[in-house]
Formats: sequence, C-alpha cells, structure tokens
Amino acid sequence: MDETYSINDDAFEKQLAYEKIKLLFDNAGLICIGTAITFLAMAILFWHSGAHLSLLLWLACMAAILLAQTWMLFQFRQLTADDSSIHFWARLFALGSGLNGVVLGVLPWIVMDASSAFIVISLIVMICGMVSAAIGTNSAYPMAFFAFATPSILMLDARLAIEEDLVAYAPLLLIYFIAASMASMHFSRLVNGSIEKGLQNKALLKALEVKKEEAERANRQKTRFLAAASHDLRQPIHAIDLFADVLEQKLKTGEQQQLLSKMRDSVGAMASLLDSLLDMSKLDAGLVHVERRSFVLATLIFNLQEEFLQQANDKYLQLNIAIDAAPLEHCIIDSDPALLENMLRNLLSNAIKYTATGTITLRCKRQDDHYALSVEDSGIGIAAAEQGKIFDEFYQIDNPERDRSRGLGLGLSIVKRLCLLLGHDLSFTSEAGRGSCFSICVPAGSKAEAIETMPIVSLELDAKVMVIDDDSAILEGMGRMLSAWGCSVISAESIREATALLADGLMPDVIVADYRLRGHNTGVDAIRTVREMVGDAHLPGIIITGDTEPARMQEIKKAGFEMLHKPVKPVRLRALIQFVLKQASA
Repeated sequence: MDETYSINDDAFEKQLAYEKIKLLFDNAGLICIGTAITFLAMAILFWHSGAHLSLLLWLACMAAILLAQTWMLFQFRQLTADDSSIHFWARLFALGSGLNGVVLGVLPWIVMDASSAFIVISLIVMICGMVSAAIGTNSAYPMAFFAFATPSILMLDARLAIEEDLVAYAPLLLIYFIAASMASMHFSRLVNGSIEKGLQNKALLKALEVKKEEAERANRQKTRFLAAASHDLRQPIHAIDLFADVLEQKLKTGEQQQLLSKMRDSVGAMASLLDSLLDMSKLDAGLVHVERRSFVLATLIFNLQEEFLQQANDKYLQLNIAIDAAPLEHCIIDSDPALLENMLRNLLSNAIKYTATGTITLRCKRQDDHYALSVEDSGIGIAAAEQGKIFDEFYQIDNPERDRSRGLGLGLSIVKRLCLLLGHDLSFTSEAGRGSCFSICVPAGSKAEAIETMPIVSLELDAKVMVIDDDSAILEGMGRMLSAWGCSVISAESIREATALLADGLMPDVIVADYRLRGHNTGVDAIRTVREMVGDAHLPGIIITGDTEPARMQEIKKAGFEMLHKPVKPVRLRALIQFVLKQASA
C-alpha cells in the first residue's frame, strides 16, 4: 500500500488506527496457537481431578472460540486502512478474547481442590502467566487485553475467596491484576508511540521524495531551457563573430579598428555569459570528461597571459606572472589541461571584473609534491559574512543591479565543481577592501610523461574544408574566414547539396557541419553521408552546435566527432582543424 497521507491529517489518523488493529491481528495467530496449547496442557494436567465431562466441554468451548478468532483473522487480512469495518472486526476479536477469559476463569470452578497445593499453585501460575503474556500480545488494542484479563483473574479471585484456606490469596491476586493493568497501559502507550513515530517518519520520507522529485524535475526543465535558449542565442552571435574576424583583416584606420574592438568586446561578453551557462549545463548533465595527464604548465600560463593582458591593460591594471620555485618550463603538473585552464580563466576573469586599481597576480608555487596555482588581486575583497555564499550559483557580491558585464555569478561555482571533479583542493583568503587570493592545489606530474598542452597553431592552413550549414549568413562568414586562413572551402546548405558537390569530384580533407540542418537532418547524419560517399570512414569531422541539451552532447560524443559550441572562437576552430588533420595523417 502506497500511503500519501500527511502528518496530523485525517488519513494519518485513520492509518494510525489501522496499524494498531493490524498489530493485534498480526499477533492473533500466535495468540490462538499459544492459547490452544496452554488450554490443552491444563486439561491434561487436571484430568486426574475426575471432572472429565466438564473438562471436555471446557475444551470444546475453547476450540470453538479459537476457530472463530482464526476466521476473524483471515477476514481482517482482506481489509485496508480505508475500510470502515476494521473497528468492527477489532471489537469482535476483543469479544472473542473476553469469551476466552471467561472460559479460562471457569477452570478453577471445575478443578479447584483447596486441599491440593499442586492444583492451587498450578491454577494461579498458569492463569497469571497467560494474563502476563496478553500484556505483550494485546496491548496494541487495550480492549482485547482487559476483555481477556478481567474475567479470568476475577473469576479465579472469587474462587479463592470462597475457600477459607485460600482467602488470603484473593487480595494478592487483585494487586497483581492492578499491576498487570498498569503494565498493559504503559506498554500500550509505548507501542502506540512507536507506531505513530513510524508513520510520521514514513510520511516525512514520502514528503521528502515528492520534494526531491520536484527539484529534479525543475533541474531537468532548467537544463532543457538552457539548451534551447543557448542554441537560439548562439546562432546570431556565431555569425557576428565570423564576420568580425573577416572584417578585422579589412579595416585600415585606427578609428575603424577601435569600433570593431568595442563590437567584439560586446560579442565576447555575450559569448562569455553563454559559455558559463553551457559549463553549468554540462556539469549538471555529467558530461564533463576528465582526461588527466602530466604536462608542462608553460603553454597554459602563456595562453592565459595572452588572453587577459589586454583586458587588464584596458582597466589600467598590472597583470603579473609569478613563478617562485623554478623556471616555468620546468613546472610539470598532473591534471586535465582544458579543465584547469577553464578554472584559472574564471578566476582571472573575476579578478579583473572586481579590481578597479592595482595588480592581479597569477602565481605558481611549489609545495612538496604539489603546485599551488593562485590568482591574487587587489580588488574589493569579500566580507566575512559573504564568504560562505560565493560558491553558490548565480550569487554575486556588490552587484544588486545585475550588471551583465560582471557575468552571471557562475564562475566560482564552476571552479568549485571542477575542483571536486578533478580532486584538487580549492582554498581562498579575502578581506573586504583589500583583495582576494584563490588557490588550486595541483599534484606535480611526471617529467617522463609530460606533453605540451596545446598544439602550435600555424598562420596558414592548406586544407580542403567542406562546410555544411543551412544558415546562409554563417555559411558565408565561415567561408570568408577559412579562405583568409588559406583553406579551399566547399560550401553546402544541406546534405543533398553536399552529395551533389561530391559527385562533381570535390574531395574534402575535413568536414565542418552545423548540428541542426534542414529536413530534420543533423550534422552527424551529414558527416556520415559524406564519409560513405568518399569511402573514408575516418574522414575528420567537426560538429558546431548551439545546443547544450545533454542528449545532443552525448549523441555527438558517442558518434566520435569533435565538437565546438557556438559562438566559436576562430583560434579554437583553427587549432581543432589542425589537430584533426594531424590525427588523420598519423
């Protein structure tokens, strides 16, 4: 039965009553068997008293009552908590217990012999023993206990009271009855309290499951929303970025370059916001794959310095690289290069956003068998009261107006989750008005296994690139950009157009396809079709997508294709094209 009641409502009270009565009937089988064995043993024990016919009638009455109670047990097992007749069956069972008590109380009147100490003691011990046993078996439903105990004890007490030699036992038996009644009531309260607490815990667990399901459903809806919104927003940003890269090579005057720079800054800010959302979506979906290895830190540090130096200069900040232990080229660490760069990029981005004047230092310090990579700034710092919240999603300090130039408040949350994923310790110190320092502790790597973290990107690409995208603006922008890099571009808006071009003898070295194409086709379908046409199952393929839906990312990953998310940074696309071409020729 799957209860959905809440604490203190009518359903809970009904279930509580049912559980008490159910416990009584759960014990009913044991009660009936124990009673039958005891009554039979007593009849055998007192058979020598000579009242054979009375004892046989006594046993027959007992058997009839026990059979009736057994029938009641089977009837009750067919009921549920919602059945209004459960109380009727409980009272009927209590009536059976009362009749059993009367039958038991009759026994002293049949076999009592005041001159036989054995009979007197046996009767007192057996009847009191059965009453004591009933404390445990019937106390969930006190009416059943008192219905059984009252006639059995009082009828024995009355029989003792009429015997001059046994009258002294009568008050002692009454004292026992009072003590047994008190014990029964206390035990009943304990049993009822245990049942009530069990039901309360069950109700709380049910409520917790409902809340958990609601939270998980809301999280799935959030992921789907981010995936849909991310694709729709990335498409135009991707096109703008492609044309901006081409335009940069055409503009000559300083004023034109300055305007283009401001435009690219705005596009970059939008892309950064979407990248943060994408990172969180991938972490939520469990799609962040860790590839730990030993590598030289130098390339990663220089990449970050190149990326953030201009941003720091634009705010008149000084960006320092501080290596305390050894030349940077000798720093070999064990981590995932891409994820570690992501974390340091988030920390540097935050430092620049929250520092108005002074310096920002990216430091690498050797500590035994680890390196401490830290980002230190002289910015606004973090008050002690705020320090427990800074790793929460969408939490920002000193940004009540939600200025989007300062991000979404996801950077530190991403850093913390990636550190947990990689097993790196994350720590920070900060003081309001004095700045902050965030440190990531990374194990030292093996020099023998160390590899470079990034491929060297050449200025020219000598490759035939087939671009498949149903957005003509993106297709044109991508064609212009690839041509500027020295590529021969084969452009197609659909799989059909791509196969037609292949039929004319055009053979690509690499395919770059958008995920969403016309006619419910995908980039995965397009690359597979081209591979079949050219007869090369290993022809390099790159999927470009604005989707962050976990199912999409899993599909592309399973297909074995490289993937870039919109808006694509030209340097990343160029590096990836070189990488897949190098892999194909290896």
